[in-house]
Amino acid sequence: MPPSEIQLIVKTHRTTVVIQTPLSATIQRVKSSVLSALNQFDNPGTLEDVPSINSEGDFELCKMDSSRYVALDASKGVRDQKLAAWATLYIRFRDQNGEFIFQHVCTACGYWPQCLPLLHCTCMYSNAVRPL
Repeated sequence: MPPSEIQLIVKTHRTTVVIQTPLSATIQRVKSSVLSALNQFDNPGTLEDVPSINSEGDFELCKMDSSRYVALDASKGVRDQKLAAWATLYIRFRDQNGEFIFQHVCTACGYWPQCLPLLHCTCMYSNAVRPL
């Protein structure tokens, strides 16, 4: 019998939360859980990689799809998105105008440098980054 609930790993470049969700839940419900998890801190805007967020509209959940990040449709279900147990999702934050905050990711280690002039990662594997 397949499980009725799964765990999802949700990451920024340094913060990771694990969300338990029913397979029948919508991505919007997962976003609500992520918002709650990030807001459990006294002041989430002071976390190094988490800007101040007040609603599910301040970010999108994305999955890696053949070397690029694809935003998940919030109206679709977890099962419809073909998310398996322990799948990793990534958070893309939006600015006050609703535009994505520009981020880069290292092609080797997945680190997201937040400083725009820093166009390379300091990991020992790569110095190349690509836009998210």
